[in-house]
Amino acid sequence: MMKLAKEDIQFIDKFLFDKGIKHIDVRTELIDHLASDYEEYPQIIELKDYLNSKNTFIEEFTRKHKSIVHWRYQKLLWIVFFQFFYKIKRISIMLSFLAISYLIASKFSVITAQRIYSTILISFIIYALIIQIKDRKVVKNTQLAQSLFVVMSLPSVFFYLSLGIKETLQANPFVMYCYFTLAILLAYSAITIIKNERLTVLTRYNELVN
Repeated sequence: MMKLAKEDIQFIDKFLFDKGIKHIDVRTELIDHLASDYEEYPQIIELKDYLNSKNTFIEEFTRKHKSIVHWRYQKLLWIVFFQFFYKIKRISIMLSFLAISYLIASKFSVITAQRIYSTILISFIIYALIIQIKDRKVVKNTQLAQSLFVVMSLPSVFFYLSLGIKETLQANPFVMYCYFTLAILLAYSAITIIKNERLTVLTRYNELVN
């Protein structure tokens, strides 16, 4: 069994980069796998020769990675959302929002209430966009970050759909309150994921390579 030095890890990173794998997170996962596999390799073989023998695996992994990451975050969105029903801190946030929602429903007309809910929802969407612009270097360098911001797509669908069914929601106030409560809590969950996860892959990459 061989133990790779830091220079060997950097060699693997450069090998992958030269093959056109620009996203840091994809390279990080490949480095982790290839380094571990090479250290356990039963035969003595030059690192460059070993990497060349893994071209098919590298291409297949790169092709599948985007889809895997995308669905990982879609699943995580619902995991975080359901924490509103069993985590004390999240329950308190949900109860606070429901209290605010009750005040809006009791103080304003249905049309005004709908506008307020829509404004809250679009504010979350805009906030996620601002984070994306602020961290454009991270988004450019990582496939994970690109997929991470896709978690906001579901709350966005709720917003655009609400424009098309505006009259239906106004005719059914209770349905409207439930609709926007679900949408806003999903948007809050998406923001939580983005803020917590966006720099994780860069930290892991720097620890591995630098």
